[in-house]
Amino acid sequence: MYEYTIDEWSVDTRKWLVTSPKKLTYEQVVGLACDIPLGESEVLMPGLEGVVVNFLGTEYGDDSQHEVLGDFKEEEE
Repeated sequence: MYEYTIDEWSVDTRKWLVTSPKKLTYEQVVGLACDIPLGESEVLMPGLEGVVVNFLGTEYGDDSQHEVLGDFKEEEE
Protein backbone atom coordinates (compact mmCIF):
# COMPACT_ATOMS: atom_id res chain seq x y z
CA MET A 1 0.00 0.00 0.00
CA TYR A 2 1.41 3.39 -0.98
CA GLU A 3 0.35 6.70 0.43
CA TYR A 4 0.96 10.10 -1.06
CA THR A 5 0.37 13.42 0.59
CA ILE A 6 -0.41 16.53 -1.37
CA ASP A 7 -0.29 19.98 0.18
CA GLU A 8 -1.39 23.05 -1.73
CA TRP A 9 -1.26 26.57 -0.46
CA SER A 10 -1.81 30.05 -1.76
CA VAL A 11 -2.03 33.48 -0.30
CA ASP A 12 -5.58 34.67 0.29
CA THR A 13 -6.05 38.16 1.68
CA ARG A 14 -9.11 39.14 3.70
CA LYS A 15 -9.65 42.85 4.32
CA TRP A 16 -11.60 44.72 6.96
CA LEU A 17 -12.16 48.41 7.63
CA VAL A 18 -12.65 49.41 11.25
CA THR A 19 -13.89 52.93 11.92
CA SER A 20 -13.95 54.34 15.42
CA PRO A 21 -14.62 57.71 17.00
CA LYS A 22 -11.68 57.07 19.35
CA LYS A 23 -8.21 55.58 19.06
CA LEU A 24 -8.07 51.79 19.50
CA THR A 25 -5.24 49.48 20.52
CA TYR A 26 -3.74 46.98 18.09
CA GLU A 27 -5.27 44.13 20.11
CA GLN A 28 -8.73 45.71 19.97
CA VAL A 29 -8.61 46.14 16.19
CA VAL A 30 -7.38 42.58 15.53
CA GLY A 31 -9.92 41.18 17.98
CA LEU A 32 -12.75 43.07 16.30
CA ALA A 33 -11.82 41.78 12.85
CA CYS A 34 -11.62 38.20 14.11
CA ASP A 35 -14.76 38.23 16.24
CA ILE A 36 -17.26 40.00 13.99
CA PRO A 37 -19.22 38.04 11.34
CA LEU A 38 -18.29 38.83 7.74
CA GLY A 39 -20.22 41.82 6.43
CA GLU A 40 -20.82 45.16 8.09
CA SER A 41 -21.45 45.20 11.81
CA GLU A 42 -21.79 47.92 14.36
CA VAL A 43 -19.98 46.88 17.51
CA LEU A 44 -22.27 46.80 20.50
CA MET A 45 -19.72 46.39 23.27
CA PRO A 46 -19.14 48.58 26.32
CA GLY A 47 -16.39 51.09 25.61
CA LEU A 48 -16.61 50.57 21.85
CA GLU A 49 -19.71 52.66 21.12
CA GLY A 50 -19.73 54.00 17.56
CA VAL A 51 -17.24 51.43 16.26
CA VAL A 52 -18.16 49.85 12.92
CA VAL A 53 -16.40 46.85 11.38
CA ASN A 54 -16.84 46.44 7.62
CA PHE A 55 -15.59 43.29 5.88
CA LEU A 56 -14.35 44.43 2.46
CA GLY A 57 -13.90 40.98 0.93
CA THR A 58 -11.38 38.30 0.09
CA GLU A 59 -8.75 38.51 -2.62
CA TYR A 60 -7.86 34.97 -3.61
CA GLY A 61 -4.23 34.21 -4.30
CA ASP A 62 -3.33 33.10 -7.78
CA ASP A 63 0.16 31.85 -7.07
CA SER A 64 -0.66 28.48 -5.61
CA GLN A 65 2.21 26.19 -4.71
CA HIS A 66 2.07 22.47 -4.14
CA GLU A 67 4.17 19.68 -2.76
CA VAL A 68 3.61 15.97 -3.42
CA LEU A 69 5.40 13.43 -1.23
CA GLY A 70 5.64 9.67 -1.48
CA ASP A 71 7.48 6.69 -2.95
CA PHE A 72 6.87 7.09 -6.69
CA LYS A 73 7.23 4.58 -9.49
CA GLU A 74 10.01 5.49 -11.90
CA GLU A 75 8.74 6.84 -15.23
CA GLU A 76 9.45 4.62 -18.20
CA GLU A 77 11.36 6.14 -21.10
